[in-house]
Amino acid sequence: MIQNSDLPKKAPDSEERPSAAPASKPVRRLAGLRKIGAACAWLAGVGAILGGLTGYWSTYRTVTTELLTPAASKPMASQFSIAVLPFANLGGDSRQDYLADGITDSLTTDLSRALPGSFVVSRDTAFTYKGRIGDVRRIGRELDVRYALTGSVFPDGERLRVNAKLVDAQAGAQLWAERFDVERTDLLEV
Repeated sequence: MIQNSDLPKKAPDSEERPSAAPASKPVRRLAGLRKIGAACAWLAGVGAILGGLTGYWSTYRTVTTELLTPAASKPMASQFSIAVLPFANLGGDSRQDYLADGITDSLTTDLSRALPGSFVVSRDTAFTYKGRIGDVRRIGRELDVRYALTGSVFPDGERLRVNAKLVDAQAGAQLWAERFDVERTDLLEV
């Protein structure tokens, strides 16, 4: 027969307490979903900007092919050249720089792939202009490009405003501009 003194005794402070881990799992899941949503929204914005540039490029090729005579065109006119300058983060929070940098990086990659035979300045070269306000004509001369794509990102809570502008770097004239106001989670659908 087992006596009470033979049973193992529980330590007084070893009461079973509910752990805090299960309560934090939904919070972690929600944070993970927000990150995924932000990434999806960001890719949609990049796609929209790339679509606008592709449309512009199609029009540019048609116009230059039909309207320019061979004597009037320069050797560089036969090759589309562009620099995607680092987009500015207008939110004031340097922790949000990744949004602007990511859009710049994706546009550089996508333009390189979407416009075969074109000259797209590398991301690393273009990022030497990050944070430097300058004359686009001067930057165009320094990089030897005809066009520059500039822009900004303004994060405001769960919303983003992305502005993109295509500039003729020789004339300093703005050729195309678009603004995208989206929820972070909808950026990919723009």
